[in-house]
Amino acid sequence: MSSPQLQNLLAQKKYRQAIDEMKKLQRSQPDLVFTPTEADLWRLRGQQELDKKEFKAAESSFRQVLKLGVTVEVYYWLAKTLLVQNRLEGAFELIRDAFESKTLPKDEGICYLKLLLIKGEFETVENLIATQAKRFSAAQINWARGVLELQSGKNQFAIISFGKVKKPLTAGDSIDAWIAYAHQRQGNWAEAAAKLKLSQFSTFGMQKLPDRPIFQKLAVFQHVKQGNLRSELAPKNDRAAQEIFIALKALQLMSEADFHEAGHLLLHLKSPSTKISELIALKSTILTMAGEQAISQGATECAMQLWQPLLQQKDLNPQLVINILAVLKEEDEHKERERLLIRFITWIEQDAKQNPTIWPKERLNLTLAHAHCQIADCLLRLDRARAAYGSIDRAARICPTSPEVLAHQGFIARAEEDYPKCIELLIRALDGGCENEEVYELLQEVLIAEDREDESAEIRKRHGKKFGDTDLVSPNEVPLLR
Repeated sequence: MSSPQLQNLLAQKKYRQAIDEMKKLQRSQPDLVFTPTEADLWRLRGQQELDKKEFKAAESSFRQVLKLGVTVEVYYWLAKTLLVQNRLEGAFELIRDAFESKTLPKDEGICYLKLLLIKGEFETVENLIATQAKRFSAAQINWARGVLELQSGKNQFAIISFGKVKKPLTAGDSIDAWIAYAHQRQGNWAEAAAKLKLSQFSTFGMQKLPDRPIFQKLAVFQHVKQGNLRSELAPKNDRAAQEIFIALKALQLMSEADFHEAGHLLLHLKSPSTKISELIALKSTILTMAGEQAISQGATECAMQLWQPLLQQKDLNPQLVINILAVLKEEDEHKERERLLIRFITWIEQDAKQNPTIWPKERLNLTLAHAHCQIADCLLRLDRARAAYGSIDRAARICPTSPEVLAHQGFIARAEEDYPKCIELLIRALDGGCENEEVYELLQEVLIAEDREDESAEIRKRHGKKFGDTDLVSPNEVPLLR
């Protein structure tokens, strides 16, 4: 019996309020018998909370069912609630104690077998179904035998054992999935596809996956093994399955030496899943290679996307930073380049303190001076000339003989129209090993403008070959053809 108010609450699946209403009615009419019972409502409430991922509340609701003395259809749900909280031992102790005290209903005996198998206690399961067969249904025994046969590599026998099970033994399970998996283990791909109801193409020519998550995982595995893994096969609603799919697809692309596209896929891997921990550990290396391949393909924007996450790491990779700085320069991203150079300078200074043998004074000063000169280049392109000159002054204090510093000081002298000083500085820069073509071209321009052609010819002899200037004869001196 139930009141209209109670019936309305049940229809709306408001189980908490329904329990309160039931208790209210019981206080006024203690002899009333309700259908569904209070235990039924607690179980329904627990299932609802479990669906909402309110695990603690669900556990409390299921335990309330047991307090009311009801065991049917509750041990499974309580054990599942503990498992999703990573409390395997708690779930196992609950079911083991119920089995040993014979309070575990026979229909739920499968829970004990499953938990034993999860714990890897295969011999215990084999002994139970051999010596206490009456405690389990025939379907449960056949299923357990199938799993044991899979574990020992007897895949064909597992297919036979699973085939004797006609309906799911627990909510959400599928015997067809077990049979399909056994067929896959045996290499029977056509039989597995039939059980998974795989359709290779839809009416739009796109591959399709089954709707159920377990079938999706098996289908993805089958497509991987058959070399037919396509992006449209990615599971839609299962994040863990999506990450495994991404990992498998990335591995497939890397096996084809397509690190560029594999890197884009790895950008979608956010959670540190233990199932793909080895791939996650290689993520930085793969993204580095992917960016380098993108650069070789002329896809500089892609390279920046692939390398950007690596800049968020605590420890900088110096070669990666150099590569990124080159891309930022090519893309005229001068503000971002300035920021990265400032961070790089800080890293160099800290690393030099920790590893002084790697950074002898001369190398450290040359490197820091070069970095400050690059910052000056960024500032000039951002129309911040005064700040740029300040960066060049800092570089000069660090390493006044640096070819890069001398070149930049020469540029300043040219801007200030101090041509003799400009010529002196640029010559010293080139003689010191500067390989900047702009320095060579500017020096030639100023020497010609100052009527110092002999010096120009001398500079061409010393440095022209390095910059592709191999014609050492003035056009005015070309002899007439006779």
